[in-house]
Amino acid sequence: MQKIEDNYELDYNLSEGSHEWTVSCFDGNENLLLTDTVEIKSTKNEEDDYGSIEWKKENPFGKEEQEHTIVDYRLASADTSILDPSANTSARITLKNTDIFGRPKICYRPGFSEFYTEVVGQCRDCEADGICTLINYTDGEVVFDVKHFTSFAVDGPSGTYEAPEFSTTALIIILTVLGIGFFIYKKKFE
Repeated sequence: MQKIEDNYELDYNLSEGSHEWTVSCFDGNENLLLTDTVEIKSTKNEEDDYGSIEWKKENPFGKEEQEHTIVDYRLASADTSILDPSANTSARITLKNTDIFGRPKICYRPGFSEFYTEVVGQCRDCEADGICTLINYTDGEVVFDVKHFTSFAVDGPSGTYEAPEFSTTALIIILTVLGIGFFIYKKKFE
């Protein structure tokens, strides 16, 4: 038996689902046929700290996705200028660790942006323009669907809610007013 030393790599842009593959080898005497199934779980571009882009159809960038997309603080952006317009597909965007409490505003800007401040600074209201739909927002995580891809960013009140600081001066004023009021009330009914 002769050992095969060559490795072959095939580049296919596969969508989610089950895909069967077959390899056929012929050594001159015998034909060897191998068949197996591979399961493609997800077509996500995921940056653990900041979120993910989950393409609704197949990933339009293939293996080059990391070179043409950014998921960063409050930002998801894709350089769609390299794509055929028909390949610009819908996606679900999840942005994590946004520090936004309350309902976020989803902004978009045509073209590729590397910073969320670029998008927010020229904000077009994504929901009002019918380009995206807010799905959920909780604990600094914002999830929304987009009809096609460009640059998207979220904006809103940030930080955590803190109760107003206790004011000794305010307490003294309140107690003084109550004391004066009690004194006047007591004098009136004596």
